Amino acid sequence: MDVDYLREALRQDAQLAGDPEPNLYEQVRRQKSDRRRLSAVASGLAALLVGIGVPISLNALQSSAESGQVVNSSGIDGHLGLPTRGSLGNDRTFIEAVLQLPWDVAGGVPRPETRHVAFAADLFEQRWALVAGALEDDTVVGTWFFAWAGAEAKNLRPGAQQQVALPDEPMTAVRGGNG
Repeated sequence: MDVDYLREALRQDAQLAGDPEPNLYEQVRRQKSDRRRLSAVASGLAALLVGIGVPISLNALQSSAESGQVVNSSGIDGHLGLPTRGSLGNDRTFIEAVLQLPWDVAGGVPRPETRHVAFAADLFEQRWALVAGALEDDTVVGTWFFAWAGAEAKNLRPGAQQQVALPDEPMTAVRGGNG
């Protein structure tokens, strides 16, 4: 293989490839600039959405919390001093009926004047209600009640063990499967 043969082979390959793009440098620079501009616009739009969306969401949460003010005031802070949360917080008839549900508890019966529906809503095709109250020693106890979505209060049944909490501790419920 000699140098002339190699030159001829490279020349033929170059002819097959064709002429280089005119202004290839300019085209690459423009694409890079377009990508940067698009990225800046997307970042600005995301910042704008967050800047506007977060205050609106917080305002909506605050106003929805204020609109559901069904409080059975007992003088005890924590769970018993907050408005009823959840989608059924404004349904006074339902809330009053839930307050009348029997408490079947081993640790004692909460005083009727301290009972409060802390949460009531239809979630995951079920109706949920957390009823809290204070025992004689001001210990806060809560019981979760469950039924199918749209059920009347009389159809709610205790679905979790009674929970004892200090006034500022959360009360949770875990439901598995379909029921």
